[in-house]
Amino acid sequence: MLAEFEALAADPKALGSVPCEARLSDGSGREWRPTLFADPVVRKQYPEAEQRSLCGGMAFAATEPGKPARMAASFSIPPAPSSLTLSIALYSGLPSYLSVSEPRT
Repeated sequence: MLAEFEALAADPKALGSVPCEARLSDGSGREWRPTLFADPVVRKQYPEAEQRSLCGGMAFAATEPGKPARMAASFSIPPAPSSLTLSIALYSGLPSYLSVSEPRT
């Protein structure tokens, strides 16, 4: 499945280095993360989607203020899912469990 979506940011350049994650979920609680957009079937069926950035950083960095950032993500999902929801999360910093600090002597 190919999901194309847009996001509008007040200051897109400020989000140029912010990581983003897209997820797809269904009504029964199952979740899927994007697959590589290199899938030849998706690229052949939707060649215009190759011009879309993946979620986050580069999509915002290339966008002018007041214009939406256009993004795309592909998902490998089972047949006949119901009630699909696309969720996007921006991460402004590392979670505390990934924080690294220098040892103090």
